[in-house]
Amino acid sequence: MENSKTFSVNQRWKSEEAVSARTPDPAAHQHQDANQRPPGIEKEIYSKELEYGTGSSDQKFEESHTGGPAEGGRFKTWCRRYQMYIRTGKYLIIWLLFTGWWIAGLILRRKDLGWVVPFLVYLCITLRILFFYVPISIITRSMHWIWRNTARRFVPMIPEKYQTLAGAALVVAVILIGAFASPEAADNTRENRAVSLFGLAVLLGGLWITSKDRKRIVWRTVIVGMLVQFIMALFVLRTRVGYDIFNFIAMRATDLLAFAGKGTEFLTSGEVLKLPWFLITVVPAIIFFVSLVQLLYYINFIQWFIGKFAVFFFWSMRVSGAEAVVAAASPFIGQGESVMLIRPFINYLTMAEIHQVMCSGFATIAGSVFVAYVALGVNPQALISSCVMSIPASLAVSKMRYPEKEETLTAGRVIIPEDEGNKPL
Repeated sequence: MENSKTFSVNQRWKSEEAVSARTPDPAAHQHQDANQRPPGIEKEIYSKELEYGTGSSDQKFEESHTGGPAEGGRFKTWCRRYQMYIRTGKYLIIWLLFTGWWIAGLILRRKDLGWVVPFLVYLCITLRILFFYVPISIITRSMHWIWRNTARRFVPMIPEKYQTLAGAALVVAVILIGAFASPEAADNTRENRAVSLFGLAVLLGGLWITSKDRKRIVWRTVIVGMLVQFIMALFVLRTRVGYDIFNFIAMRATDLLAFAGKGTEFLTSGEVLKLPWFLITVVPAIIFFVSLVQLLYYINFIQWFIGKFAVFFFWSMRVSGAEAVVAAASPFIGQGESVMLIRPFINYLTMAEIHQVMCSGFATIAGSVFVAYVALGVNPQALISSCVMSIPASLAVSKMRYPEKEETLTAGRVIIPEDEGNKPL
C-alpha cells in the first residue's frame, strides 16, 4: 500500500513537472514580450486592461474597493461623449458672468469708469466666444465685399499717373482740416500748428533729398503712413473715446508694473521701497516686465498678438512680412527682441529691410524703457499713444530714406516662425 502511494505521488510530481516545463514562466514571458513590444505599447496594454478588466487580481481588488480607474474610465468616456455640450455650457457660463459684470459696471461705475472700455472688453469676449462656433470668414468676406465695391471702384476711375498725386492731396486735405478745424487752446494756437506742419514738410523734404534712390520710392507707403499716424493722433487727442481707451491701457499697464513694488516690499520692507533709488524703483519693474514677456512668449501669446497686429500694416502699407512683424513688435518688446521674432530670415534680409528694422527700433521705446519712464513720473498715456503712432511713421520714413530695390523673401506673407530659437532668451 505504501509503495502504491509513493508511486502515485511520484507520478503526480513528474506530471506537474512536465506541465510546468511545457508552460512558460509568466515573468520570463512578460520580460520577453516587453523586449519585443514597440515603444509605447505598455501604456496601451495597461489602458486596455483597465477597460476590459484583465488586470491583476490585486489591481481588481483595489479598484473594486476604491473606485479607481474603472470609475475614472467611465467618467472619461462620459466626458468624451458629451464634450461638445460641456464646452458649450462652460462658454455660456463665462459669457453670462461677463454680461452680469458689464451690466453692473454700467449701473454702478459708469461715472468713474465710463462705458467705452467696459463695453469694448465685453465685446471682445463675446466675439471670441462667438467665433468658436461661427467662422470669422463671415465678417472678413463682408468687409472684403464692401472694400471691393467702394474704394476699388473709385480708384480705377482716376488715371494711373494721377493716382499718387490724388492720394497725396487727400492726405494733405485731411491733415489741414484736422489741424485747423479744431478749437484753439492757450498753448495750442493755430500759429503753433502751422509751425508744426511746416516742420513736418521740411522733414519729409529732407528725407526725399537724402534718399538712396528717389526714383524707387513707393509713395503709397509714405502716404498711408502719414495718414494713419495723423488719424491715430486725432483719435487719441481729439476724441473722448480714444482718450479713454489709451488712458485705460496706460492705467492698467501702470497697475501691472506696480506689482514689482509689491515684490520688492515682500523681499525687503516698506521703508526700502520709499527710497528714491534707481535700483529700487526702476530695476525691479524692468525685471518683472521682462519675465512677463518671456511667459507670454512661452504660451505663444506674443506671437499671436503681434502677428494679428502686423497684418494691418502689411496690407495697408505694402511692406514685406518681416518688416511688418518687427514694426508691430518694437513698441511692445523692444528693438532687440522684435528682431528675434524673424530670426530665421535675418540672413536673407535686404539692405532696405535691415534699414527698416533699425528705424522701427529707434522710433519707439521698449516695454522695459516704458517702465523706467513711468517710474520717473512721465505720463504713461502719452508714451503709449506716441509709440503706437510711431509704427506707421517709421515705415514711411524708412521707405523714403532707403527704398526697396531687391526682391524680399517675405514679400506677400506675414509669418512668425514657430521654433525655440526665435525667442529672445
